[in-house]
Amino acid sequence: MRFTILFLLMLSTTVIAQPGTEIYLFDLIKSDDGYSVENPKNITNNPGYDNQPSFLLDDSGILMAATRDGQTDIALYDIENEKLNFLNHTPDFSEYSPVQTPDGVYISFIILREDGTQQFWKITPGSPDPVILETERIVGYYAWYDSESYLSFVLATETDPATLQYHHTKTGEKKILAENPGRSFHKMNTQNAIAHIVNKEEVAEIRAYFPDNETSIFITNALPESADMSLTASDDIIMGKGSELYIFSDNRWKKFADLSELGLTGITRLAVSNAGDKLAVVVEE
Repeated sequence: MRFTILFLLMLSTTVIAQPGTEIYLFDLIKSDDGYSVENPKNITNNPGYDNQPSFLLDDSGILMAATRDGQTDIALYDIENEKLNFLNHTPDFSEYSPVQTPDGVYISFIILREDGTQQFWKITPGSPDPVILETERIVGYYAWYDSESYLSFVLATETDPATLQYHHTKTGEKKILAENPGRSFHKMNTQNAIAHIVNKEEVAEIRAYFPDNETSIFITNALPESADMSLTASDDIIMGKGSELYIFSDNRWKKFADLSELGLTGITRLAVSNAGDKLAVVVEE
């Protein structure tokens, strides 16, 4: 595998109980008839919380948060060798949402401290010293726009609602883009924009935000009873509900797979490979 990591952090935290989940990897097939999934494989098969998959830039592996010894560490699944390896062992800390940064140099992730506070870090392979990206605001989820800027879900406070914010790591610029955002947002593949969910009173909307000109456009209403999405290589939107997978294509939602045939349900997070030919699906354990 071209991307490897060797790092050991000596940190400390209390683990928050998370529901047991597994990650399945499918071939994502696009044809004239639409999309389908084939060749299911449980790539975690590990008791506890295995979640938040993200593909490496070269699609050779999948980063994830995975349970080990009662806490959450960062793991990497090698697709070619079909092997899952933990990249760190932090008995006193938990890490979530690991992502390879757009420049390919770092892995970024959320850390959870013993007192419940969260910080946003990135680290280079072989280095024990992280770059701390955010300490003032509690970042729950994030997505990189480019190697110097990202969008983040900033948790609500006693006085302010949760917000979707744009952060620039070099200039320190921070601005609020939307209130009451969903936890799922992604850099689009065909446009210089971020697709994100905004929760409304009656229905959640999926919108595209363009950082270059600070505009936002409506794409569609989110699939009812679904909080997570992913994008194909052509920016078709995939969401899951129960055991079913749906695609928003040609301006309508269409069901394209039912995983109940495999005994799988409780679909939450999804991740599509950069080439668009693989789909990682998080389901109930």
